[in-house]
Amino acid sequence: MSNPWAEWWKGEAITRDVNWQKNIKIFVKSTQPVMQYSKDDVILDIGSGPCFLARYLKDEVKEIHCLDISEAYLNVGNAACKGSRNVFFYKLDETSYTQFPFLKEKKITKIICQSVIQYYRDKTEVNDMIAEVKRVAAPGAKLVISDLMDKANALSQVAGLLRTSVREKYFWESLKLIYRHRFSDYHQVRANNKLLALSDEELYEILTNLGLNGEILRRQFTINSNRKHLLVQF
Repeated sequence: MSNPWAEWWKGEAITRDVNWQKNIKIFVKSTQPVMQYSKDDVILDIGSGPCFLARYLKDEVKEIHCLDISEAYLNVGNAACKGSRNVFFYKLDETSYTQFPFLKEKKITKIICQSVIQYYRDKTEVNDMIAEVKRVAAPGAKLVISDLMDKANALSQVAGLLRTSVREKYFWESLKLIYRHRFSDYHQVRANNKLLALSDEELYEILTNLGLNGEILRRQFTINSNRKHLLVQF
């Protein structure tokens, strides 16, 4: 059974959205003290979209491997990073997007999964994805899963986005994004398919099941000021 969200993202075309670009700048700056990106890092970006992270970090790290179910997004990223020999692109299978069979060696030092987990179907898929990351992660690697949703209402999520947009001076762009999502296929898919929200207990249960250490961080990593993040150590 396919994931309706996977089908929607394959056809989504917000490739130059100001919110996305602002989000990457906020994310890299706010996670630097935790992730400590360096010239020795091989980064895995799970759900890379149009590869804004690769565009932003490609000159600061050794390699970046971009994974997405959308071939269109990967093509956009490939065009934007043309000439960069350290950026690589892989299309995820939309029926098994938690698996990365094309990655063989355990050399990944930093793994990013930014604002993706809410589109997974259930906790089992999150478990499977982290298990697959464990397979390819180098000793001492770090994984950050950002923008994890608590079981909060939609208004709270919107309020967090708008607070950040006021502070970072892109309020009107955020209003346009909210309007576009409200009157687009996104709203219809969301009406029929809830976004995945995991409790702290569920997240720690996954880590225990996989024999991993990690912690939940409650600080702002993205444009969504009221979401939590999971940091995993390998």
